[in-house]
Amino acid sequence: MAEQVLEKIIALVRARPTITVRELARELGFSEERSVYYWLRKAGHKGLKSLKEQVVWAGPPAAVREEERRMAGDAAGPGGQAVRERPEERRPFTVVVSTRAYEPWIKAGDELYIDPAASPAGGDLVLVDLPGEGAALRRAYPGPSALWLVHPADPRDALELSPAPGQIRGVVLRLVRGRP
Repeated sequence: MAEQVLEKIIALVRARPTITVRELARELGFSEERSVYYWLRKAGHKGLKSLKEQVVWAGPPAAVREEERRMAGDAAGPGGQAVRERPEERRPFTVVVSTRAYEPWIKAGDELYIDPAASPAGGDLVLVDLPGEGAALRRAYPGPSALWLVHPADPRDALELSPAPGQIRGVVLRLVRGRP
């Protein structure tokens, strides 16, 4: 029984990396969220974040990731909206923001975890390839006929777009604040 519950939790986290403990409890049929924490502790995790790091973000040690970031090239567009990335096909990858265009919400040096398999919901932050700009961050809002992409720091900079395949590179799942 224990292995089945843990396998279900892991499957749900892999399917939806942004899932919360409340959503897990509901999906598993638990009446209380603390039941999820019980099973997480039983598997040796301090909480959901610990499990997600193991299941979703398992990868090379931090020193190796830092070296990969240093060696990665810039995908820059006009206006200095550059991001450095370490993409992995259809698997979550990281992006380090190297522009101040998104301040105060997203700062240069921030590390973003991107899921290319996720579909954007209303208000999700996404990494997109914009015509003439290259890689950029936008908030995605479904419109009546197309997707609205809104600049996270300047809502006046909005674009209605019917994204071509591959134009939306992924949904931002997590932001880790970089060093100033």
